[in-house]
Amino acid sequence: MKLKVILLIVVITITATCAAILYSALQIQTPTVETPPKLLSSNHFWTNVTENIKFYTIVGEIVHHLKNNIGSINVTATFYDASNNPIGEATGHPVIEIIKPEVTSPFFIYWQPIEEPPANYTLTFTYKNTTANPINELRIVHYSNKTDDRGYYIVEGEVLNIEWGKAISPRIYCSYYDSEGRLMFISSVWIASKMEVGEKSHFSVTSEPYKISPAAYNLLAVPHHYEGLPIARYDLVLILIVSFVIFILYMKRRGW
Repeated sequence: MKLKVILLIVVITITATCAAILYSALQIQTPTVETPPKLLSSNHFWTNVTENIKFYTIVGEIVHHLKNNIGSINVTATFYDASNNPIGEATGHPVIEIIKPEVTSPFFIYWQPIEEPPANYTLTFTYKNTTANPINELRIVHYSNKTDDRGYYIVEGEVLNIEWGKAISPRIYCSYYDSEGRLMFISSVWIASKMEVGEKSHFSVTSEPYKISPAAYNLLAVPHHYEGLPIARYDLVLILIVSFVIFILYMKRRGW
């Protein structure tokens, strides 16, 4: 009697499992469509290097809403004359090398026209999905803004290096926006040659040479790199462990 009950339970379980699998297979699966990264508003201006050398500079922002991080990002500007003929091309990169979902990163593109400035330009970009994670433990702890006596917009504050290691060449980026959320300008400033763990540093970034009155602004602190940062190579560790186990087994078979 007990055997029959057990067999009945097994049959019911198998039938229910098969029915669930069949039901799932018959369902129409709606594919998940992920929105690719997008370029937010951009702007352009002239950057004077010397009296005779200046660059046509494009500043902009890129953001994505994917589930994974992205890297190897190239933003390319194609420049056109008044007749819409291409006259040049230049490539730039976001200031954040690896961008997490929902994170916005500024980018810069510099181009030196050979003959005349472009009438317009278009922007395209390429990227790769990555499992790597960005490491940035710089935090802006407080800040304020003002307009100085010359009419330039000033943002001041302090940045803190939380952990990981010594932050080398940390830099503050400030993006300025108008009342409609469009990007007006991006300025930046180097704040120190290095910052130790737990160290605070004061910064002051200005809109000079442009006298602007932004409706909003956003700050980003990014180091060039970290010194003394531990690198986890789990693949090498695994190879060493497997090799050690194989060696022990081999020696045991040899009577060790």
